[in-house]
Amino acid sequence: MDSGTRRPSRPSRPDPGLVLDTVVGHLHRLRRRSLQLRSTGLGRRVVRRRVVALLLAVVTTLTVSRTVTAARTAVDRWGPTAPVVVATALLPAGSELGQSTVRVEQWPTRLVPQGALTAVDGRRTARTVAAGAPVTATDLAGAGRGAVASRLPDRTVGVTVPRGPAPAPVRPGDRVDVLGATADGRSLGAQQVAARATVVAVDRVTVTVAVRRSESEDVAAAAAAGTAVLVLVP
Repeated sequence: MDSGTRRPSRPSRPDPGLVLDTVVGHLHRLRRRSLQLRSTGLGRRVVRRRVVALLLAVVTTLTVSRTVTAARTAVDRWGPTAPVVVATALLPAGSELGQSTVRVEQWPTRLVPQGALTAVDGRRTARTVAAGAPVTATDLAGAGRGAVASRLPDRTVGVTVPRGPAPAPVRPGDRVDVLGATADGRSLGAQQVAARATVVAVDRVTVTVAVRRSESEDVAAAAAAGTAVLVLVP
């Protein structure tokens, strides 16, 4: 490194001792001024206002000094920081990123995962994001997707089936096998039309499941015939 090249120095932070010396000097001058104006009530009011303004300036200066010192200490310890979008609570798949679900924090750049979001943009999650975890591009659903579509895993489609008179106690995120009832004229049976489908939405009368495209026609046929049955699996 060229000995003639000098690294830029950091701007010095306010010295608390120097600040206090300056304050004392101002107070002495204000006292002398108050003695000169003691004969009038106006002089007393002016001095009081100036003292209050001076004390506020001192408090502000010391607060800024402590904040700057803390920031420099953090930078010296962890290095430079960058904004990161972080989940404020557990976010299920399909959650919208907004002020009530995420916040922006400053993280050391060495700890920021690849693809981490830097701003809240209103998109939805495609998978569950843990509370306190950074939200990355791989956690997001495609642009323009609704809450249910955002929960569909890759290479799947959503099919809605009736819950039936004795519905399985399922909720979004559960895995189910979908069975379709069959009849040969003498007995009833059932065959599996989809394996380990993911439940993506539930209401009072229907359940929407994510199935492979190759399974979707058989699931839809069983749903249309009213013979689809959901079996909850681990």
